[in-house]
Amino acid sequence: SDKHTASVSAQSVKSSELRDQKSAGSKMRFDDDVSSKHSTVKLGFDSTGLVGREKQTSTLRACFDRMSGEIDSESPQDGLRHKELVLLSGESGSGKTSTVKTLESHMLETKMGVFVEGKFDLNTSDEPYSGIAKAITATCQKITSGDISHVDGIRGKISNALHAEEAQLLIHLVPGLADIISADVQAATVGREIDVGELENGIERLKHAFRLLIRTFCGHFAPMVLFLDDLQWADVSSLQMIDYLISDTANESSLMIVGAYRSDEVDENSLLHNKILALRDKSVTYNFQVTEVNIPLFDIDDVMATIKAIFLSVDEDDSTALAELCLKRTLGNPYFVLEFLKMLYHEGLVEYNNANFIWTWNLGNIEDATMSTANVVILLQDRMRRLSKYAQMYLRCAAYLGSTFRNATLELVWKSHGMPMMIDDKP
Repeated sequence: SDKHTASVSAQSVKSSELRDQKSAGSKMRFDDDVSSKHSTVKLGFDSTGLVGREKQTSTLRACFDRMSGEIDSESPQDGLRHKELVLLSGESGSGKTSTVKTLESHMLETKMGVFVEGKFDLNTSDEPYSGIAKAITATCQKITSGDISHVDGIRGKISNALHAEEAQLLIHLVPGLADIISADVQAATVGREIDVGELENGIERLKHAFRLLIRTFCGHFAPMVLFLDDLQWADVSSLQMIDYLISDTANESSLMIVGAYRSDEVDENSLLHNKILALRDKSVTYNFQVTEVNIPLFDIDDVMATIKAIFLSVDEDDSTALAELCLKRTLGNPYFVLEFLKMLYHEGLVEYNNANFIWTWNLGNIEDATMSTANVVILLQDRMRRLSKYAQMYLRCAAYLGSTFRNATLELVWKSHGMPMMIDDKP
């Protein structure tokens, strides 16, 4: 069906364009305010805000407030709960990550606690704890860069909580941790290598070490929000570790674990589905709250709101007709909605009327121009095919590196293959 085609293709298109766009940063950018073929007025597609997610963001805030003690619970038992597990599900491109990031913005504005993020990747799905290790690495980077205030003493707390053997197990997975432990503990680990067999035999010690570290972080930065993205690619060890951390009754500090996953890639036989069922069953016994939030696709009202947020000055009837066509072509996928509107603008199918100060379009022309495909997936693929040879190769290099990486790494890979820096494609 059309819906199946869009949802399956969304993964490849979003991975190859959206994520590579973010990862490549300043070296390869598809400008949101790129000039139209026929209009000199530019549009800022990043200024739309988060559309149609008020209920979901409200739920996240409620979970955060309950975890951090900002609201009083009617139930004495619930009042003791300082741990929240929130699971967001939705199709690729539905806006799960953007929804969670509203919580980070709230924490920054109120200067409450610490928000750290780790992301699982299809290319590293066989690496144990990869997403969790990324989150802890992000925490270490915040500490060493001074992005978090009142960090005095954190090194001492971590060093006091971990023995040398435990620290070495963690450093094996999170090398950046070595930068925030005491010189004494580091000295005890120097020259001691851990082989794979020892790591496998020390799973329980490793799990305990993770617990001690997270307890220390939670106690120092309380509340702590740990966001783990793309859980559908998490390995079994990572899922067990999430279970182990959220069920730690000895951790008396506030902890909120937020996980996001693609609902169309998780079925009843998957590891993640079964782990969610197990976590629901044990939540009461281990005194943590489980909240599940679905991020739906856009309906006609959401598409209308997006069009109005982008174009600002539009005719109401014309907007309704365009929204209906946009919904038909994109099946309500928020990422595709934005890309479809960008394509219309870039191709000159929407124009700014300087005389009437309003954006106009011919719906018939838009229908004819997009008739060749049932949805926006092929239009996006065509957009990438129109890039120069070097630009396409640059994106391929980015895709091979995974979902996140440094610009310097991408440049190193690019230059190692003897590729020149682009002139026409250089942003």
